[in-house]
Amino acid sequence: MPSETVPATIATPVTAAETPTPSPTPPDTTALAKRIDDLESQLATTRTDLARSERRREIERHLVEAGASDLEAAGALVMERIAAASDPDIADEVRALRRRKPGLFKRHSAPSSMVGRTQPEPPASPLDTAARDARTGSRSALLRYMRVRRA
Repeated sequence: MPSETVPATIATPVTAAETPTPSPTPPDTTALAKRIDDLESQLATTRTDLARSERRREIERHLVEAGASDLEAAGALVMERIAAASDPDIADEVRALRRRKPGLFKRHSAPSSMVGRTQPEPPASPLDTAARDARTGSRSALLRYMRVRRA
């Protein structure tokens, strides 16, 4: 039997780096579907929270513009009315709340025309000036006060 020669490429041993790696196993589709469902529910919850927060911010902005003194109480009352309405208008609800509960809002009193001008204070008498200076504790000011008082 004649000796057959083996080509060099076949004769060399195959190393681990040259071995083909098996393709990864296909991902578990049920686990991925569950993960997608969880993420979608988290997204829906986050969107709901964001909408609620934006509505609360808008209510507080309207209440501040209207001059509410107790934002929490007024905000709770407006939120209650908005939740019951199908198409709420926040500005209208704040105006209605101001009419129903004026105690929740600061009073904007305009100056009355009946208020007269205040009279300027009359100039202080020498005795008043000396008494004020004597309260500082200075001996000379106290002596001056006593001289003015005696005169």
